[in-house]
Amino acid sequence: MTGRTVPEGLPDAFRWNALGPNAYRICLAAEYLHTPRELAEHLGIDPTTVLRKLKVLRDVGLASYDAERRQWVQVMRDLDIVAAELEVQGSLARQKEYHQSERVNLGAEISRTDRGGLIFIAKARKKNR
Repeated sequence: MTGRTVPEGLPDAFRWNALGPNAYRICLAAEYLHTPRELAEHLGIDPTTVLRKLKVLRDVGLASYDAERRQWVQVMRDLDIVAAELEVQGSLARQKEYHQSERVNLGAEISRTDRGGLIFIAKARKKNR
């Protein structure tokens, strides 16, 4: 199965329906790397994508550009406030609750793989006759 993966515990502000996981990675790396080229090389992301995400991070107050030094700087800001402004606060908790209820409804059994992943095995339901 293919799909987009999201780091565990990703803050709501960086979920797919908000800033996105790449913005999260860029925001974390921007603490010690300051140019789009440095960030792109370190993260393996296209420099154009990095620059676009830095501008988005600037727009929500999580990054700023120092024109004199020609560097981007990470700005510390409460991510719950950012999530509220983006109208995504609590989305992770709601998603977890939804998936838990789905597993209960399906009678799914959860097992860990030898690589640390999770497998969901639906139990067969008894038919009422």
